[in-house]
Amino acid sequence: MHCRLFILFFLVYMFGGLDTQAQTPEIDSLESKLANTPPDVRQIKILSKLSWKLRDSDLKKALNYGIRSLKLIAQFKHHKAAAQTNNYVGVIYRNLNQYSNAITYYYRALKAAQTNNQPIQIAYAYNNIGEIFKFQNRLKDAGQNTQKAIDMFKKLNNKGGEAYAHLRLGEILQKQGRVEEAYNAYSEAAKIRENMPKQPRLDVVYNRIGNLFLEQKNYDQTFVYLTKAKEANIRNNVRGTGIYSVEVSFAKLYIEQNQLDKAILIAQNTYKKAQEIPSKPLMATSLKLLSEAYALKNEHTKAYEYQQQYIQITQEFVNTQNRYKINVLESIHQLEQKQSELELLKKEQREVILRRNFVYALIGSVLLLLGLLSVLVYNNQAKQKANMLLQIKNDQIDSKNQDITASITYAQRIQQALLYLEDANSFMPDYFVLFRPRDIVSGDFYWVEKAKGKIFMVAADCTGHGVPGAFMTMLGSQALSNIMIQNKVYDPAQVLLHLDMILRRTLKSKDTMIRDGMDIAIIVIDPQKHEMQYSGAKNSLILVQNQEVQEIKGSMYSINGHRPVEVDAGYETHTIDISIPSTFYMYSDGFQDQFGGKKGRKFMKKRFRELLHTISRQPMKEQKATLDKVLNAWMLGHDQVDDILVMGARWPGKST
Repeated sequence: MHCRLFILFFLVYMFGGLDTQAQTPEIDSLESKLANTPPDVRQIKILSKLSWKLRDSDLKKALNYGIRSLKLIAQFKHHKAAAQTNNYVGVIYRNLNQYSNAITYYYRALKAAQTNNQPIQIAYAYNNIGEIFKFQNRLKDAGQNTQKAIDMFKKLNNKGGEAYAHLRLGEILQKQGRVEEAYNAYSEAAKIRENMPKQPRLDVVYNRIGNLFLEQKNYDQTFVYLTKAKEANIRNNVRGTGIYSVEVSFAKLYIEQNQLDKAILIAQNTYKKAQEIPSKPLMATSLKLLSEAYALKNEHTKAYEYQQQYIQITQEFVNTQNRYKINVLESIHQLEQKQSELELLKKEQREVILRRNFVYALIGSVLLLLGLLSVLVYNNQAKQKANMLLQIKNDQIDSKNQDITASITYAQRIQQALLYLEDANSFMPDYFVLFRPRDIVSGDFYWVEKAKGKIFMVAADCTGHGVPGAFMTMLGSQALSNIMIQNKVYDPAQVLLHLDMILRRTLKSKDTMIRDGMDIAIIVIDPQKHEMQYSGAKNSLILVQNQEVQEIKGSMYSINGHRPVEVDAGYETHTIDISIPSTFYMYSDGFQDQFGGKKGRKFMKKRFRELLHTISRQPMKEQKATLDKVLNAWMLGHDQVDDILVMGARWPGKST
């Protein structure tokens, strides 16, 4: 049956007249009207409608029409159209995987809708913003925005919006591993759309449910729902990415069932069509499926070729996403220039003081000749003038200082949002993080995630501290999300190689000789196997088992560090049995390099390792408190010299 249905869908798709790239008569008609309509309010509506109609099949055209519409909205002050069109442009950027641009337009839509009292567009904006938070793994924020949209759509009795929001809620719940709740949310979306006229985009909901069953390896139900999605596609003449997303789901299913030739045939076609749209996410998915299928067929040359193409296109995506972080951080980078201005003002202040003292001395010499009265008069005038000038400079410095501090404090909120471990307690309940930035923002960062049943923990020490270090932490955390969560690279040594490659390309190290990078330790825990894998770039792992402590050292080379081109970085994955109770620590060098004590010396690595061994039997919260207490006592009378990060965790081993 599966085979017959596959052949039927393939023949209909390839030869049945369903040209997904050809324009529909409706689009042709709209473009004809556009050509004959002057650039006024009437043209705004046509452009906006075209951008929405083409959002899945021709992204370049769709974006062009949407931006043109927004320009006319601004020109003619047609404010009521702003919210919907901004939402449309945000969706197009989302389909291009340009999330930074997407959320920018979503927030513009929200502001316009609130200003013009358009509750439906407010609800759509909240729903769209929630989806971007989902992509950023800010799942709590994603859920709150999406639930707000659901409540508003229900109050407005807007069934289309309510179904759309339930679909997004299902995606968030699925990402959290809440399978039954995700199924209920998808089912609610399907129920609403099934009862609507023309049953709009039922294929999307069925596709999501099919993939949910695929994750649970329930292949029969997967096939049922993907078939329903395919039938809905054909019935409603869906075009572009809507069709191909179902096709790649079939390819995933066929790979799982070892029907590799079918999977390859589909993936080759979706890759070709994705290039025409163009849709880089769909291109990447198709290439990955082709690599996996050929690898399973033991055709390793083809598998390698597709893998290289996949790496190239995902690298382009990583760079695009890094631009988002770089755009955020460009404002932070400007703070360094402001700090230089502050130093210049301080220098001018010192010069004013010197000039004042010189004036005092000169006046004093003259006044010795003119007498006591002249001394008092001239001294008072000079003092008032010098003090006034000094006060002006002080006011300028205070104002600059306030601006810089406010900007860096805002950067701190951005960094804290990236480091927030909202969901970590649900899958890693027994751990602590001791985190003390030297300045307002930090060059150290930590990263904890869970995906595909595996737990990832990272501790990293970036080049520098303060603003320059914070720049690198945001690049690093974003790159890790792309490598491990989106691209599903789980071997720690491979993660380090990808991270090294990304930083070298992003910073153009070969051309610029920039060697800003990071020392980093990565662990991947497989709870089912009671196995932990570790790899490090200079940073070590401290492991305590059966009251014995050992240090597992990382490679001698940092990420993006200096090394000859022909020299291998030497990143190595160490596999550790954690079926017995195990306590482990990752850390930056800030604690052990801190000056203090009676003689003002460094704490040192040996003393730090002995301290960890001594406290390893304590509950994790008490361990953090002990480290805090020891550090405070050691630093008494000494300034903090570097960012400090210590991560500790305890794994219980197999239950008895």
